[in-house]
Amino acid sequence: MSSADGGLLIPRILHKHHNILWIVDCGGEVWFALEETVDERTGGLLYPFPRAPDFKRPPNHVKLGHPALVRAQQMARIAGEIIFDPDFGTTSNWVLNNASGRFGIRPHLTIENLESVRGAFLHFGIALELELIEA
Repeated sequence: MSSADGGLLIPRILHKHHNILWIVDCGGEVWFALEETVDERTGGLLYPFPRAPDFKRPPNHVKLGHPALVRAQQMARIAGEIIFDPDFGTTSNWVLNNASGRFGIRPHLTIENLESVRGAFLHFGIALELELIEA
């Protein structure tokens, strides 16, 4: 993440076109990874899923979302995305949101929940802007 902040072109392009998924599991641990696409027939990794709104996945390409970051049948406390967006905020090029259909966009989640997650990343020196997506 710091290499994209530093202006290196390849990391900047990667992060501009791909989201980082994050999730807080039931035990309070934070997990994160690039969103991936796999071949439905073989289960093999194909590519990181692009952020492009007009991207059309071939029928046998399956996008792995937030549930792929937790064990089978396990729930999570909250989840969302980290997006590289230098134009969004004032203190960081990175935006943490709650954009998860299963674990993030729920009526009871508040900005305080996102602030708590931001604190976990800040503990490791990762500064993030916040964007709460309302249910």
